[in-house]
This record gives sequence, C-alpha cells and structure tokens, in this order.
Amino acid sequence: MKAFGDLTIRQKLTRVAMLTSLVAIAAAVSAFIMIELRTFRRGILREITVDAHLVATNTASALLFGDEAWALRGLAALEIEPDVVAAAVYDAGGRPFAVWSRHGGSVGVPGQAQPAGHSFEADELEVFYPVTVEGTQVGTVYVRARLSKLWRRQQLTVLVAFLVAVGSFGLALALSTRLQRAITGPLQRLADAARTISLSEDYSVRVPGGGRDEVGQLVGTFNEMLERVDRRDRELVEARETLEQRVAERTTELAQSQALLADAERLAHVGSWAWDVGRDEVTWSDEMFRLYGLEPTAVRPSYAAFLARIHPDDRARVAEHVERALRDGQPFAFEHRLVRPSGEVRALGAFGTVETAPDDRPLRLLGTAQDITERKAAEEERAQLIREQAGRAEAESARRRSAFLAEAAARLAEALDDRAALSALAHIAVPEVGDWCIVLLDGDGGGSEVLACAHVDPAREEALTRMARWCAEGAAGERAARPLVHYAPQEFPPFTSGDCRALLAEVGYSSGVRAPLQARRRRLGDLFLGTMGRPLGADDLDLVRSLADRAALFADNARLLREAQEANRLKDEFLATLSHELRTPLNAIVGWTKLLQSGELDEATAAKAVDTIDRNALAQAQLVEDILDVSRIVAGKLTLRVQPTDLAALAEGALDSVRHSAEAKGITVHASFDRVRGLAGDPDRLRQVVWNLLSNAVKFTPQGGNLWVSVREREGEAEIEVRDDGKGITPEFLPHVFDRFRQADASTTRRHGGLGLGLAIVRHLVELHGGTVSVASPGQDRGAAFTVRLPLPAGPVGESPVPAENVAPGA
Repeated sequence: MKAFGDLTIRQKLTRVAMLTSLVAIAAAVSAFIMIELRTFRRGILREITVDAHLVATNTASALLFGDEAWALRGLAALEIEPDVVAAAVYDAGGRPFAVWSRHGGSVGVPGQAQPAGHSFEADELEVFYPVTVEGTQVGTVYVRARLSKLWRRQQLTVLVAFLVAVGSFGLALALSTRLQRAITGPLQRLADAARTISLSEDYSVRVPGGGRDEVGQLVGTFNEMLERVDRRDRELVEARETLEQRVAERTTELAQSQALLADAERLAHVGSWAWDVGRDEVTWSDEMFRLYGLEPTAVRPSYAAFLARIHPDDRARVAEHVERALRDGQPFAFEHRLVRPSGEVRALGAFGTVETAPDDRPLRLLGTAQDITERKAAEEERAQLIREQAGRAEAESARRRSAFLAEAAARLAEALDDRAALSALAHIAVPEVGDWCIVLLDGDGGGSEVLACAHVDPAREEALTRMARWCAEGAAGERAARPLVHYAPQEFPPFTSGDCRALLAEVGYSSGVRAPLQARRRRLGDLFLGTMGRPLGADDLDLVRSLADRAALFADNARLLREAQEANRLKDEFLATLSHELRTPLNAIVGWTKLLQSGELDEATAAKAVDTIDRNALAQAQLVEDILDVSRIVAGKLTLRVQPTDLAALAEGALDSVRHSAEAKGITVHASFDRVRGLAGDPDRLRQVVWNLLSNAVKFTPQGGNLWVSVREREGEAEIEVRDDGKGITPEFLPHVFDRFRQADASTTRRHGGLGLGLAIVRHLVELHGGTVSVASPGQDRGAAFTVRLPLPAGPVGESPVPAENVAPGA
C-alpha cells in the first residue's frame, strides 16, 4: 500500500472525501442512536412511574387499615404490563407489606424500602414511589421492569442508521469522483510542466490557463514566475560573463597592489605577519625578512624562530605579551629589540590583533612590525634636550627663588619686632607667590589674632579682612603640621562650611595653601596664601615653606631679642630694687646704732632702737635667704628633707608668724584647718610656702580687709588655699605672677617692698613636692586667691608622695 504522500492528488482527494464522509456519517449515526436511546428510556421511565403512582393511589387505604389482601389486588393490576416482573408495597417503617411477582414468590424484591427515585441496573429498571395521604408518607411502592423493549428498539434504530450511512457514503463517493476531475486537471498540467522544466531546464514552457479559482490563479502565478526566471536566467548569463571579466581585471590589480604594498612596507620599514595558532604556522611578508636580516629561502618562519631573534633582555617580556593576548583575546602593542645574524641590534614596535572562534578559543594572530630604531634615537635626543632645558629652567627658577628669598630675608631682617616681621610676610608673599595672603598670630590664651592681610586687588581687601577674622576663629581646631596645597574649596581648612566658601569665592580662589609658622619647635601662627587665576605647584609649595620658615625664624629671633632685652631690663630693675631693699633696713640699723653709741637715748628709746635694729636685721636676713634660695634653685642645689608632715599644724604655725602683722593692719583672718593624713614632705619648705603666701596676702590687703586660709583634703590631694580681698592682680600681669624678678610695680617708689622672689620660690618648692600652685583674680582691687595642691599617697600612710628626682642627694 502506497504512503499517503506518494498518491496522486486525485487519489488524495478521493481518500479525503471518503474519510470525511465516513466521519460525518458515523458522527450523525452515533448522535441519532444516542438521542433515540435516551428518548425511549425516558418514555419507559415515565410509564413505570405512572404505574407506580396508580398502585400507590390504590394501596394507600390498605396501608392505613392494614389490609394486605387489598394491597395485593392493587399490585396484581400490574400484570397487564408485560415488562413489569415484580412489585411491592412497604409500610411507613420501610418493611415489606405486600409483595407481587409475575412468577410468584418474593424473589428479587428488596428487603427494605429505599428513598423515592429510580435506577437502571443492567437490563432492568427499578422505581421507588412514595405513598402519601394528606401530605404524610405512609409507605412506599416498588416496581421492577425489564428493558427488553428498549433493546429491541435500539437494534432497530442501529439497523436503520447503518443502512442510511451506507447509502450516504456511496452517494458521496460517486459525487466526489465526478468532481475531482475538474479540480485535479489543471494541477496535473501544472505538475507535467514543472517536470518538463526540471528535466530540460527550458524556462520557455508555459502551462495552459485555468479558471478563475485558486488553481487558475496558481497557474497564472506559475507562468509569471517562469517568465521572471527566464528573464533572470538571461541576466545571470550576462552577469557571469561580466564577472569573469572583472575577476580577470581584479587579479591584475591585486598583483599590482601587492607590489605597491611591498614597496610601501619597504619604504616605511613595516612588515606584516600572521600566525595560525592551531597549526603553528607563521607567514611573514618580504619586509619582515628584511627587518630580521634573514633570507626567505634560508629560514622557515615560526614562533620559536621569532623568539630566538628577540634580545635576551626583552624575550621574557615579549612572551608574556603574546601569552596575555592569547589568553584575553585583546589587541596588543609593545616594543622590543631584535638581534640580527650580523649582531646588529634594532628596535621594533609590534602591533597585533587576535581572531577567536565562537568559543573564544584563539585561532590566529595578525599584526605588523615596524623598525623604530631611528625614531627611538630621535626620541632619546629630544628627551635629553628636554632634560637639559628643564635643568636650565629649574636652575633659573632656583636662582630667582633664591634671589626672592634673599630679598625677603633682607626685608624681614629690618623688622626687629616679631609682630612686625610676621606682618611684613603678607606683603612680601603678595604678589610674588600668591594673589592674597593672611597671617595669623597665636595668642598666649590659645586663640589667634589677625596680624596682617594683603590682596593684589584693593577692592577685595575688605572681603579678605572678613575672611581673615573667620580664619582666626577656626584656626585653633584646624592645625596643619606641614604645608599642603588644596584645590577644592571644601578641602581647604578652615573654609569647609558653605558660608565661608561663598566668602572665599568673593575673595577669589583657584588654589590655596596653609603653612604653619614655627621655629625651634614653637608654633607662632599660620600663613594662608591663595591664588585666583593659576594653581599652585610643587615649586610654589617649596617657596611658601621656605618663606614661612624664614619669617618664623626671624620673628623668633626678634622675640628672643625682645625677651633678652626684657630680661636685661628686669635684671636692672632687680638690682635697683635689691640695692633699695638692702639699703633701707641697713640705714635703719646704722642710724639707730649710732644713736645707741652716742649714749644720749633714754631707756625707752634705747629699747625701741634695739627692737628696730632687730626687726630690720631679720628683714635683711630674709632678703638674703630669698636670694640664696633662688641661687640654689638656679644651680639645682635646693634640697628637701622628706618626712611625715602635719600640714594643718604647719599652716597654723605659719599663720601665727604673720598674725601680728595682720592685726596691725586690722585684717580679719578666717582660718579653717582640716587634718590631712599621709602627706610626706619637707616641713620647713612647706612652712616657707604657706608663710610666703600669707605674707604676700597681708602685704597687699588694705586696712580692715579680710584674709582666708584653709587646709583640706580634696580628690586625693592636699589643698592649701590663701585668699584675700585686697589689691588683686591685673589680667596682663596674671601670667607672670610666678616669674622671678617680676613685680606689678617695680619702681623704687612703690608702696610695697620685696624683691619679687617669694612667689617664684613658692612655685619651685611646690613643684619639687610633685604639686601645683595656681592663682586667680577677678581683677584690680578685687582680691586674689592662691591654691596649692600636693599629692597624697595612694598606698599605706607613711609613703612619700615626692618623686625621687625632686629630692637632692642627702636630703
């Protein structure tokens, strides 16, 4: 049997028509049979249900009165229905009440009544029908009937349907066979024409025209296609002839191009190469052989031969470049040296690309090599020239920088005052180094003050002054350890806030540098320098650093000169004060001694003379002792004799020694002495500390004033406080209270005597004990308070809190 695809169109149409008709008839017959069967089943169910209803009506009274005979007579009426084979009446409890069977007995009757309904079981129908009286179910009727009538009807229906299907199928087959000739005729002619064209390649064949249906349109389209194919065939013949002519021409041109390429490569010293990685085959152009100094017939190009000609110092690097190109598949370029067979070394520049397979596997490397020996030599000559020019420019720049720094040093040397030297720095830096400059001076209290501002544009000096004040406020928290160039305003401290950056833009800013002004490890201030039109470079930074260092050094020298002059002045004042202080008691001693020697004094006056001589001798002895203590301090020979010390008793004894002087001036003394245990120190020196503080307080407290002295333990330290409401200390003199030879009033006509050594001795003695002394004063005529804090031992009582280095040998 042939496959469907091998059949003719007519055979295919015949089979399609037969199959389609068969399927349609089978579907129609099946539907007819199903509908007929369903309709007949419904009719039988309706008949049996009516019979059950009649039985239920006739047996209702029998169930009510328990008359079984009457119920049997009602069931026996079903005998006229030939298909009913059994029936029964059940009471309200579902138990059989009366049973009838066509063959007698109760065979096939359920023993229990089922709910109302029906069921088809094999070839039988069962119906349960309720018996109701006035809406109350009093029993159930059961009827079972055979379906033989249904099967007879079904057989008849199938027979009729089969006969109709067979007739319809035969009629459809006859009609389809007759109509196929009209459809397949044009198609057969079309197939014959196509077979002829395929065998003879004669595109002039045409198919006779068909009708206006799809087949006719197909025939017309086929003829048009043949017309176009015939025309294209003629065109292809002409094109082939033209192409052959052009190939010949291009072959000639290619030979000429290759000759020109070879000439160009020879003139440019550029050779081309290709490397088939898989087969390890290398192709070189003629120029490549010339570059390597080889004869094309003397060597077979290969990757190994290529590496063998590379300079030994470059071979590993070249191999690494090639391996990276094979691994990454990226274009590459590198320079290397080659050694020709003659020993000549040439420099080459290599360029190449990698052709890869779809799986990224390298297939071929293509590239060029160019002789760059002359170019490298020219570049080296140019680099040498540039280095020489740069050296000359750097030397000239260094000369100008040295000249500028020398001039700046000369101008700075003219200022003998440190403030004047730093102030001159701003005007030296502008405009030689930057376009604007700010100089800040560190104050003794930790803040900064604006010392000088300079700007190339006078119109912007007011904005620069405002910015300088901003810098002074923020300089303390933004210390720069070394000069750094900043280009972005937000990176230039302390100009990081938005408001100050706006002010910086108003001043003008391209770049800036902040340099610390420091000399001999002492910070003097800060230098801020900026440009408006050009960025600062490394040379500018070096110049700023040198300028700042020189200015700081000159300012520090000026400061040291001023301090030396101040020390010389203090020395003169001290000598004048010392001569005055020594002469005053000496005059009294000499005067009263002469009066005593005259013998003209009465007893009371003589006693007064002796007392005066004694008091002035003691005062002079105290002056000499203070001077000796200072000498010991300077020489490092002051010793302590450390032992357990009762600080409260010691302070009370010192107060007793000055109480007479305090009472003489009407000063009220307020004393509070708490016992401090565990303190170890030199009692004599600690008494000297308290006595100096009390004497100082009595000296500067006016008549009728108050003096407070207390000893207490606070936060692990022993604290001594001496406070008065007397003359007080000015803010200017407060930092110099404990300096040697310093007095607020150093004139010889001052109201209070003394050499200005007592408080300096106090500070040194307290520090030798490991403690601290401080002073506070609200101001002139508002009193002063001196506080001494001595450490207490953290261990058991009796340990010395004084470090060993504070105690001289033999103390």
